[in-house]
Parts: sequence; structure tokens; C-alpha cells
Amino acid sequence: METNILKELGLNDNEINIYLTLLKTGSMTASEIASSTKLHRTHIYDLLESLIKKGIISFVVKENKKYFEAAEPVKLEALLKEKEETLEKDKKALALLVSELKGISLAPKTKFIASVFQGKSAFISQLNDILRTLKRGEEYLVMGFTQKANETLKYFLPGFTKRRIEKGIQRRAIVDFELKGTTYLEQPLQQIRFFPKGYTIPMGILIYNDRVILVIIEDDYLCLRIENKKVSDNFRKYFGLIWKNAKK
Repeated sequence: METNILKELGLNDNEINIYLTLLKTGSMTASEIASSTKLHRTHIYDLLESLIKKGIISFVVKENKKYFEAAEPVKLEALLKEKEETLEKDKKALALLVSELKGISLAPKTKFIASVFQGKSAFISQLNDILRTLKRGEEYLVMGFTQKANETLKYFLPGFTKRRIEKGIQRRAIVDFELKGTTYLEQPLQQIRFFPKGYTIPMGILIYNDRVILVIIEDDYLCLRIENKKVSDNFRKYFGLIWKNAKK
């Protein structure tokens, strides 16, 4: 299999080895990964942390042990978007590789209710998932968008917004008062309300489909992704309560 495109996306040989191993095998502990890949355990944790930040593996804790799992191959497209100006010619190669990777992903996978990601690239991957899964006329909810988020994502958000509008996806957002009057909030297909001046919440919350994303920006975009309809419905009720009392 031709994997040079993965190197151009920023993965080294050891990271590629780990990703392909997890894709083929499914959920594994760090020690199991080290044994399967023949990589030294002292390097495994640094490599796993790097892959988590890239948004292409995640982990959960079960019985006091961390189990790592490869993200779906389509998540590789998030890395491509960051390099699309220089890697435009490689889009067809990536699509072919994703197709091949799906073919080798034979191991049954545990449906985790929650996954943890870290890093801005990982969070961008979650945002792209919104556009990938929602249909025209559907909406997603945002609570806790801050000026810091606006600044750290300033190169990504314009393109994301353009694609959101083109797809006809709506959004409702409750944001920090300090964003009042900024041009980013002047977009079609959205409704904005504000927390009272001086009030905020300690994390950002995204709600769409059966998914909830909790993100702490100050901790290098630490993301908790929950996939559960009951949980997402309860978060929607919570959002609705705050929405009624937020300022227009």
C-alpha cells in the first residue's frame, strides 16, 4: 500500500505503523501496541500523544487502563485541509488511500460512548464532522464561543463558514458578550444570543445529531466527544433553557 501521502500529511513512519495497526486490530493498550509494532515502550506514549493531537486516534479508560483506537480513515481529510494549498494535487491519492484503508479495517470495533482528542487539528476535525454529517436545513448548537476561540481559529473559520452556508446548515450560538458587534457574527443562517457581560462557561459545547463535543481551549483544545442520543437530547434541553434567558 502506498503510504507516502500520510508522510506528506505530517505522519512519520512510526506513527503510520501505529495507526495502521490500530485500524487493523481495533482497541489496544499501549503495551499491546508496543508489542504488535515492535516499537520501544519509551517512545510509544509520545507517538500516541502526537496521533491524538492530529485527531486520528482516540482513547478511553476502562478498568483503569487506557485503550486506544484509530479514528475512521475519513478523518485524515482534516489533516489534508490544513495543507490543501500545497497538497491539492494529492487529493485523489488520499481518496484512494482512504478507500484501501477501509478495506483492511476488518476488526470489529467497540462503539465507544466517549472519546478524547487533543490539539487544534483534532478539534477542527470535529468541526468538519458537523458539515459532513448534517443535511441542508438541519442545525447545530454552540455554547461558550469566546474571543480566544475566534482568534486561534481565524484561518479556518472563514472557509468553514462558507461551506456551512453553501450546504444550508443552520446554527444557533450562545457566545461571550465580548464578541458582540464582531463581523464573524454577521452571517446568514444563524441566530446569536449572548451571555450577560462578565459571565461565561469554562468550556465550549457543540451539539449536533447524537453527538456532543466538550472542548477546553486553554488546555490545547482538549476535546471530549460523546455519541449518545439521550445525552445529546439532554444537552439540547440545557441549551434551550440557557437560550431563553440569554440576551439578544
